[in-house]
Amino acid sequence: MEQLKCQVANLEEENKRIQSKRFTIKDIEHSDHLVQLYTGLQNAKVFELLADKLRDKAVRLHYVRGSESNTPKAHQLGENRKKPGRERKTSVEEKFFYDFSSPQTRSFRGRPCIPNESVPINS
Repeated sequence: MEQLKCQVANLEEENKRIQSKRFTIKDIEHSDHLVQLYTGLQNAKVFELLADKLRDKAVRLHYVRGSESNTPKAHQLGENRKKPGRERKTSVEEKFFYDFSSPQTRSFRGRPCIPNESVPINS
């Protein structure tokens, strides 16, 4: 009985760890079907090419908050300048994946269940 309690505690801890991990392109890049299902893009290579192409612009991305904030900032004009404030918690790739992913994917708390490719998905 004590062994079962220990096993349950270990499984609960593992479940918490898995739920707290972010769902990223790395979790599905092995499957073109899953990449297309979650992002609408043909495969992970297309995602990677887009991320590489947009990375430099994304680092200096500025969200407009009214007419006063619509003027270029020093960090946006310089090539090697960093944005002021705290560092991003998510990588550029994670942000792109979030933006490309469907609203259903974003609504998951933690990690979604990735379907087995051998099982057909009914639309």
